This record gives sequence, C-alpha cells and structure tokens, in this order.
Amino acid sequence: MLKRVGILSILILLLAIAVSYTLRLSITKWFLEPTLKSAGVELTCIDWSITSKLTLKADKVCIDYDGQQLDLRGIELSTTHLDIDEAELHVHTLDRQSKSVEHSLSSNKNAQPLRLNLPTTRPLLSIHSLKVYNDRFTAPFTLTIKEPERNQLSIIGDINANITLSEQLIEGDINLTSNAFMQTALNDLLLKNIPKLKETHFDTRHRIRYDGETLQLLSNIDLQLAYFQTNEDTQQNTSATHCIGTLTNKGQLRTDINLSDTLVRLDASKLTTHFALSNECLTLMPDSQYRDFLVDQLALNWQLQLPTPIEITKQRMAIPDALFESKDQNQFQFKFSTVSLDFNQPLQTAASLQTEIKTKDIQHFQLNAHLKDKQLSGSYAVNEAKAPAFLDIKAKNTTLNGQFHLLDISHKQPTGRIESQITIGEGEINQFAFQGYNGTLDINIDDHSNAMINLTNHLAKASMIGVTVRDLNNTTDVVTTVKQINTSAKNSQKAKQPPIYINARTTLENIRHPTLTVTNIDVETEAEAMNGKIPQVKATHRISLDDIKTVVNHTFTEKKHPFRLTIPPLDAITLNPFIKQFDPAVQLTKGTLSGVIEGDINTQTAKLRMQLKQLSGLYNDYLIDGFSTHFSGQVNSTPSSELVNTDNSPRIAQVTMKQTDFTLDELRSGVIVQKIAGQWQIERNQLRIHDLQGELFDGNFSLDQYVLGAPKQIAHVRFSDIDASKLIALYDESGILLTGRYGGTLPIVFEGDKVEILEGMLANQNQGKLIINNNAAFNAIKNQQKELQDVLILLEDLDITTLHSNVRLQPNGELALSMNLKGYNKKQSQEVNFNYNHEENVFTLLRALRLSDEITQLVEQEFLK
Repeated sequence: MLKRVGILSILILLLAIAVSYTLRLSITKWFLEPTLKSAGVELTCIDWSITSKLTLKADKVCIDYDGQQLDLRGIELSTTHLDIDEAELHVHTLDRQSKSVEHSLSSNKNAQPLRLNLPTTRPLLSIHSLKVYNDRFTAPFTLTIKEPERNQLSIIGDINANITLSEQLIEGDINLTSNAFMQTALNDLLLKNIPKLKETHFDTRHRIRYDGETLQLLSNIDLQLAYFQTNEDTQQNTSATHCIGTLTNKGQLRTDINLSDTLVRLDASKLTTHFALSNECLTLMPDSQYRDFLVDQLALNWQLQLPTPIEITKQRMAIPDALFESKDQNQFQFKFSTVSLDFNQPLQTAASLQTEIKTKDIQHFQLNAHLKDKQLSGSYAVNEAKAPAFLDIKAKNTTLNGQFHLLDISHKQPTGRIESQITIGEGEINQFAFQGYNGTLDINIDDHSNAMINLTNHLAKASMIGVTVRDLNNTTDVVTTVKQINTSAKNSQKAKQPPIYINARTTLENIRHPTLTVTNIDVETEAEAMNGKIPQVKATHRISLDDIKTVVNHTFTEKKHPFRLTIPPLDAITLNPFIKQFDPAVQLTKGTLSGVIEGDINTQTAKLRMQLKQLSGLYNDYLIDGFSTHFSGQVNSTPSSELVNTDNSPRIAQVTMKQTDFTLDELRSGVIVQKIAGQWQIERNQLRIHDLQGELFDGNFSLDQYVLGAPKQIAHVRFSDIDASKLIALYDESGILLTGRYGGTLPIVFEGDKVEILEGMLANQNQGKLIINNNAAFNAIKNQQKELQDVLILLEDLDITTLHSNVRLQPNGELALSMNLKGYNKKQSQEVNFNYNHEENVFTLLRALRLSDEITQLVEQEFLK
C-alpha cells in the first residue's frame, strides 16, 4: 500500500513539474514582474529551458528600464558560470541621462559609504559580445566582458577595462585609445560641429576609485586634434594653401568628486595643453591695411597650464591660477588668479588678470586687472617703438600708461574713473611733424551718468609747411551724459543723444614762419556738440596774441563749416610786431583796426567787413597820418584749373573788394600832401586806386587811376593852383622869391619797378613874380659869365606873364625841364623872353628833403621813445 502511495505521489509531482515546465514562461513572468516593476524594470520577453546537464538556458531575455532596452541572447546559467553569447544595450535620449545625473548629484547631499551585498558564492559572469547602441552614434561599440575571479571584471573591445568590486569599494583601470570605434564616436560627437577637425589621436588611461562618498579618477592623457582649413574655405583666389591647427594635451589629470560637499576638484598641474598653427595660416588672413602689422605681432604656438586644482561646488567654481602663454618670438602671457564664479549670483564673480606682451613692434604691454563684486580696477602700460604702418600717424618712442577703477560694471551705465598718460618722442601726421608730446586723459563718470573728461596736452615743438610751433600747452574739459536712451523701432529716429560741452585753453610760446613770428598765443574755447537730426559742433574761440584779441565762432556739420571772426577795435600799435616781420621799415603810430570775417571752411569762401580809422605811421622816411577807410568784400578759393575740380588741385584765393572811399589827412614824402581822398577796390586780386585827389603846395592835384601790380600802365596826374613860393621852398635857396599859381599834367608810366614821365607839362595860371636878391649861386653865374650879366640882371625883378615847361623823368630819377619864361622888368623897362634847361636827380632831391624834414624826425623820435 505504501509503495502504491509513493508511486502515486511521484507521478503527481512529475505531473506538476511537467505542467509547471510547460507553463514556465507564464509562471516566470507572473512571479518576476511585480518585483521588477517596483524597481522600474519591465520584462518584455523571456524564453528559458533546462538542459540535459541540468543548467538553465535562456534563448532570449528583454528588459526595459527608463527608456533604455537590454536584449540578452544565448544565456546559460549553471552553478559556476553565467554565460551570455550576445547582448545589446540600446541607450536613448542622453538628455534623460543628464537629468538623472543631475538628480543623483543633487540627491547625494547625504552620501553614504558604499555597502555592496556581494554573494560569496555565485556563478562567474561572461558576456561574449555586448553591443551598445546610442542615438548619438552612427555605429555601436562592442565589448567582451569576463569575470576570471569573482567580483573582478575584465572588459576587452572598443573600451578596455579591469574593474574590481568589493563591499566598500569599486576600483579599476579604463583605457581609451583612438581605435576605429573611438574615431567614429569622436566624429559623431565633435566633427559634425567642427567639420574642419580632420585628424584625431588619443591614448588615455584612467584609474577609477569609488567608495560611495567619493569618486577619484586619475587620468594619463595623450591627445592630439588637428584642424585643417584651406583658402577655398575663405574664398580667396590664390594657390591652394593648407592651414593646420593642432591641439595637444599631454600629462596627468586628477579628478576628485566629493558627493556630499565639493562636486568636483580637478588637478591639472601635471597636464600641459598646447595649441599650434602652421605658418600657412597667416596667408589666409584677408588682405587689408592691417594685415602686415597683425602678421608681425601674432604668435602661432600657445600653451595652457593650471598649476593649482580647480574646485567646483554646487554654489561656485574657483580657479586659483591659470597661465596661458605663447611659445614664439612674439611673447604673450596671460596669468589668471583667484578666479571665483558664484553660480547663484553670477555678478559676484571675482578674478585677477596679469597680461604681458612683447612683439616685434610692441616693446612692452602690461595689464593688471582685478574684478570683485562688480568692481573692475587695475593699471596698464604700453611701450611701442613705432606706430603701425597702416596708421596715418608716424610715431616713435610711444608710451601709454594709466589706471582705471569702474563700479557696478554690470549696469548699462557704469561709474568710475580712468586715468591715462601718454608720451611720444617724435611723430608725424601727414605734413604735421612734432616732437616731445606729453598728454594726460582723465575720465570720471558719476552716479547720474555724467561723464567729465579732462585732457591735457603739451608739445615741445611742431612744424607744418614751413610753420614752426614751440611750447604748446592745452587743457580741455568735456562734460556729457553717457546715459543710454532706449530707442525702439518706433522712436529710434526721434531719439536724441545728450549734448557734449567742451571748454579748452591753449597756449603757445610762439609760432614761426619764414615771414612771420607770433608769440604769446592764448586761445580759450567753448564748444557744444549736438547729435540731433543734423549732428553739429558749435564753438567759440577767444584768441589773444600779445595785446591783440579776436573772437572766432564756427559751426561744424558733415557738409558745412561756417565761421565768424570778430576783430574788436585794435590799437594799431599792437600790430607793429607782426608788420615788422614783413617789412622792418613800417611802423604804425596810432589808429584802430576792426572788422568781421564770415565764411565757410569747407567751401573756402568768406565775406569780410573791415574798418581802418585814423591809421598813422612811418615807412622809412615817409610819414602817413590819418588814413581811414571802411570796406567790404569776399574771398573765394577756387582750383587753379577750372577744367578739373579735384581735391588734389591747388587752390588760389580770389579776393574781391567792393568800391569804397578812403581818406588820408597827410602824406609827407619830402613834400607835404594833404587832404587826400579817393576810391579803391580789388578785382581778381588786383588793387585799383582811382579818382584820387588832394592838396599840394596850397594847390590841388588828382590822379585818374593806378593798378597795383599791373605790368605796365600810365597814370595821369593833374595839378592846379600850385603855389610857386611853396615849390621854390623845396630848394631852400635864400634870396630867391617866386610867386604865382601853376598847373600842369604829368603822364606817369609805371612798368615793373620803373617810373618814367615822357611828356609832362607845367604852366602858370596867373601872373607871377620872380625876385632874386643876393643869391650866392646866381651871383656866381653872373661873375663867371660876364656876357650874360645884362640878361641875368633882368631876372632879378621880373613880372612873369608866361612860364611853360616840358617835363621828362627817366627811370633813374634824372629830371629834365625845358622852360620858357616870359615877363617884364619894370626897372629896366624891358620885356624878357628866357629859355632855360634844367637837369637834376629828383630822387636824390626828394630823399634829401625827406631826411631833413623836421616833422618826420620829431615823429620818429617820439615813436621810438
């Protein structure tokens, strides 16, 4: 009976086992799904069986976890081994992974030491082929995983690694080299974004250690990336040129991650980064006026070093030191220190920078800058042997240094101060050459966004087109508002920038020209710059030259530059220092000069109104007294060639003065000419005097016209009512008296410097009288020529009825008079008809008369006191 019961029990058990094995898949899924689902894992497929060796074999197992899919094939599980022939891992959406990493990092605030529950007995794992797919890669990477000893994994394939697991530690070695897969993966990750990155080579070995609280990674890196570019990429029509840029990392990088406090600590003190460009890269720079200068200053080889560890926490990143420098003849060095970035408050960034540059043309450049709590301060200095060739300025021995301190730089309107000092040994701008320049620039910006700029300049010497300036000093103050105005599309055209107010003072010791020297120049300037619909600058200059003061007003716009020069009444004596430089023989003794000149600098045109009042002075031994005139006219500068009007055409000033009157109280030139009046005008740069008249020898004279500078002309001078007694007084002969009124005409020929009278005529206008009484020269003639005594005696008391003379004057001053004298001697009761030829140098006579002119001498003496 018991035997039957036992057999029946075995049959029932075998039947249950058979039924269970038949329904194994459903039972397995029913048993495992609740447990896996609680862990977020979904079992999508399973197929297993038991082999004849009583091992468990699964043809296929499919598992999904958080969008990732793992497919296992050819699984055989025994008591000693778990063998998997093929495994495929499909990783989707790396963004989800990054979020999970961020979540894990944020949840590691209370990280605990690692406590792995590792079974002491379990089958050893072996995966013959694991392929990992990712939507970022075009091809999967393949691995072979073996467990030679329990909890020791050996990974071979596209990634090589050895991992050791213990209850409190995970550690191992990972090697990444530039094999086919890694090249493909790098191409997928980098080359798509950097298409010119053509070649890569790397060999990295990493030692990893993880204990639950910390993660340590010690990496030995040998990395090289090559960047290629040709002139075809820059669309330059030149022969093929290849530019190669190479990035090299070599050395050791240590990474420490504290999962509770500090997220990352990077120690790259033993890692060196090099970046190099080939010389061909310089040829790819576009042609410009700056190209040659930039090529001479550039460096092609660079190195980055981080001597102290970088620390990154959830709140901030700190870089204690960083050095970026060139390894070329042109030396560049950038030192960063105490760099601190607060992730929660980015504006609280702090950093220090020290920069030094030495190149072919820049002798030395230094910049020290410090940033802390939105405040930027520092200093800078530049020494330059010469200015770049592309600039219009040529400068030697240039130095620039200064300091700056800016507050609240995160605002659109920062406040602070910038100070600069500049010196230039010598320089040249176009035709303007200078030596010994020193300048300072001081910029202050207050809390109300008002900018106050102070500029001082000093020039030891400057010259331009024959003009030399010495000891120039200038101080300029500029006040404006730097507040930015919100100009939207609707009101951008209506927006107006705030005006700029300028006050300046310029002093010069002297300005020298071969024909003129001006000393003690003082210029005060007030200007206002407005950036409205039509930008313009309005300025007023008050100019003082010794005792001469003038005012210049001008307005500068893009197309126009009108000006107005006001000359207040000036004492003529103040003009003597300038006039003497043109002609030392000219001296002004009294009178005033005033006027207004208005015009446009761009069009080089001007209108003027001038007044000379009671101007008196000396020219050699000539005396001018009481010259007055009021005139107006214009000046136009036109190209010398009227056919072609180009900017390079030299311009000639065309002066035109309207016809106006002038008066002259007195002119002494040996003879005294008074009450002179006439008209003058300027046409085509020629001065024409006409309708001139005045008083001479108590009579009158007139001149029809005289053109200054005409090559040859004839001026007709007419005399009337000339008092003979005044005329004879010129000879200062005692004992001779001549009376009567005379007139005549003198056609004076002017040709260059020559003056000539060809057919002049003098004649009496009424009856005159000639009395000769005890004149030494006349008595000598009578004694020498006895035969003429009877005739000469008749001239001693003669009533003149007719006196006529032809007048000729040669260019050398020789005067020839052919006189015919008719009259009646009452004592002798005899008529007289006397012909007389007289010759003498009238220039010598007039010069002698001028030198003996007592009034002229007194005026000269009074002026020279």
